[in-house]
Amino acid sequence: MAILRLSQSDQWQEPFHGSFRLTAQTADGRDAHVIATGGNDLKTYLFAPDRSVIFYPIAGQYFGAMVAYNLNTRQSQRVDLPSAAGLKLLDLRRGVAGTLVAYTMDGPCLPQESPDGANPWILPNRALPTVQAANVCFVEIADKTGNE
Repeated sequence: MAILRLSQSDQWQEPFHGSFRLTAQTADGRDAHVIATGGNDLKTYLFAPDRSVIFYPIAGQYFGAMVAYNLNTRQSQRVDLPSAAGLKLLDLRRGVAGTLVAYTMDGPCLPQESPDGANPWILPNRALPTVQAANVCFVEIADKTGNE
């Protein structure tokens, strides 16, 4: 059994990682390790106890990601997302081939081509839209972290 803990980290020691630290340790208090550090987005992490997998968001400057971290194997799988704005994990459930995760973010759930055919993931910063509607999105993350 694992104990998960989300705590405020010392920003003077970790100035580039935000203000929160997600850690895990065994029930007897041994084998503690840091899973992730980040900002307020990390507060929306989700835990799938039947698979011993933690899902947490990463909100970068322009793009986001979702990570599935297996507590047993300490392996992770990352799914890149087209936006980091408003990224929050909402809920999860067992899917057909993995775990279905519901999340919200500003902008489209999938990358969309601009009118001139360019992918907005690679447009220069000045061309990125500044205001977009929030969407509820879903992604199924296949079991690739050791619980197949």
